[in-house]
Amino acid sequence: MPNNCMRPTVTNVAFILHDSAQRMRSVKLLSLMKMRLLLTIIIACGLVTIVHAQRQNSRRAGTLVNANKPAVFVTFLRSGEVEPLVNGVGNRYLWFRLTNNSRWAIWLDMSGAPKEYGDAGLFYTIESKEDGMIKIDSRCHVCSVNPVGAGRSVVFSIPADYASREVRMRIEYSFAWERDNEMEGGSYSTHSVLFYFSYLPKSVLPESVI
Repeated sequence: MPNNCMRPTVTNVAFILHDSAQRMRSVKLLSLMKMRLLLTIIIACGLVTIVHAQRQNSRRAGTLVNANKPAVFVTFLRSGEVEPLVNGVGNRYLWFRLTNNSRWAIWLDMSGAPKEYGDAGLFYTIESKEDGMIKIDSRCHVCSVNPVGAGRSVVFSIPADYASREVRMRIEYSFAWERDNEMEGGSYSTHSVLFYFSYLPKSVLPESVI
C-alpha cells in the first residue's frame, strides 16, 4: 500500500532549521530595536526633565539673591527680657529677622522702635493655624510704609506671650514695582510671609496659649 506521507530528508531538515534560525534572529532583532527605542525615549524624557529643571533654576537665579531661599522669609534670632512696649504682656520678647531675598525692593508697614527692640517695629497678625482666625491684630493704624532693598533685612521683635504652637504670624508686604501701579482699576496686589511658632525651640515658647 503506497505511503503518501512525505518523509523528511536531510535537505528539508536543514531548511526547517535554517528557517527557525532566521525567525529567531528576526525576533531578537525586533526585541533589540524595541529596547533601543525604549532607551531612546527614556533618555529623551530625562533630557527634557533636566532642561526644564535648568530653566527653572535659571529663572529662580534671575529673581532671587539666593536661589535656595524663598523670596521673603522670616528667621528666629533669640529670646530675651526687655521692658514691654504694650500693656498686658510679660517682659519676655522674641526677636526675628525678615529678609528680602528678591531682586526687587519690598515695602512694609513700619514704625520707629528703640534699638533694643530691633531695627523697626513691624506690623503683623497672629492667627490660628487651623482656620486662619485672627487672634491678635497688630496691623498698621499709625505708621509709615518703608522699603527693604534687595538682599537686605530688618530685625524686629514681638512679645513672647503672642507665640504658641497653635498660632502663626503673618506679615504683609508688596513689591516696589507693584506700588508703581497701585490701585489700578480698584485692584491692589499684596503678599504675605508666614512664620509658624511651632518651629521654635520648646525652651522659648511661653506656657500660656493664646
